[in-house]
Amino acid sequence: MLQILKRGSTGPEVERWQTFLRGLAHDSCVVVNGTFDVQTELETKSFQSRKGLVADGTRSEEHTSE
Repeated sequence: MLQILKRGSTGPEVERWQTFLRGLAHDSCVVVNGTFDVQTELETKSFQSRKGLVADGTRSEEHTSE
């Protein structure tokens, strides 16, 4: 089962998500540090908006096919 990631989450799954986000834009400000911080949340919302998803800033199962 996929772990839901949101602000305050930590660990290797957050690092993988941050790496994914950094790969989307050359000007990404996400720091790959394993902590789902404010910048990770902002770029998650941006990703969600671009994909037509609910931009709530959490990484959930609907993002796994991306």
